[in-house]
Amino acid sequence: MASLSSFLVGPNGQFSEAIAQGPDQIRGTNDILDGFLDVFNEFKIPVSPTVRNFDGVRQDPDPTVFPGEIKFDFADFDFDGDGSLEACTGCTCPVGCNLASCPSEAPVADLKKVCFRIWIKRDLDQPFERVMAGFFERLPVLDDPATPTNEENHGKGRFRVGRNTPGTGPAQTSGLFLGAVYDHRDPAHPLNKFTETFAIDQGGLAFSANLHALVDQVALGASLNPQEVKKTVKVSMASQESETSPVESSQYIGRYREDLDFWSGSFVSKAGESFLENINDVCARISTGNGVANDICIDAGIDTTQEDFLPPANFTDVLFPADFPELPTF
Repeated sequence: MASLSSFLVGPNGQFSEAIAQGPDQIRGTNDILDGFLDVFNEFKIPVSPTVRNFDGVRQDPDPTVFPGEIKFDFADFDFDGDGSLEACTGCTCPVGCNLASCPSEAPVADLKKVCFRIWIKRDLDQPFERVMAGFFERLPVLDDPATPTNEENHGKGRFRVGRNTPGTGPAQTSGLFLGAVYDHRDPAHPLNKFTETFAIDQGGLAFSANLHALVDQVALGASLNPQEVKKTVKVSMASQESETSPVESSQYIGRYREDLDFWSGSFVSKAGESFLENINDVCARISTGNGVANDICIDAGIDTTQEDFLPPANFTDVLFPADFPELPTF
């Protein structure tokens, strides 16, 4: 999805580093989805009207670490805190739970959300802790090894992942928190994919920063050729405030087509109020990394001069729902 396979980024061009940030961010975004959604594949949870909760054991790669006990609850709940349940089925079957079995196919109009809340016990002597909550609007699809094509698809949904940092302030805002909104199942076109991620690290568990990123891939016309897509990437990142150093921040916009050798975008990097880099509304040739006339990007339909940078991630995008008990419900 991030190949830039038609053209390599020129290594020494004026805008080479800015151009390369786009596919790098796409790879990172895909890794986030893979990492967190793979837990459902790892346990091979049945899609069934009778599966309303599920538990299993997750083995750490380190053999000296106690295998983590993990629990999944698929009951309906209020994910976004608006006072209403999400209208999920309450089981892993997306058409309902009052059936003898879950059909392998169903009309789109009959599909409902499948909610999930996940707890894990990381050590035998420790209590369970909340780790992930969300819902699938469309279930992920695994690749069928018996077919020549790769059918794997993340589906469509939202989730939030978090881990508090002990002893570093209010539990609800001290730690690492991540949220994702994704749609990889566009009924109008299989190549259209959208992902937005939010991350706030208040406890130095991963990167001590605020990150908001967006990846939008759109097919060119009716083509099913993965090289005939337009990709837009936006990133906003800022380090946490420190008494000894100014806040470092960067904002990025990039857009390109896999079938053309051009990129349009902006990149601003600052330390406090001092600019480290300030690249605005540039059109560049990917294979050289150097600028070209803006009319080329306008004619190619990839111009970003009217695009706004993303705002920082907000706690409302990442914190666990209030409707997520501290301990498992079963």
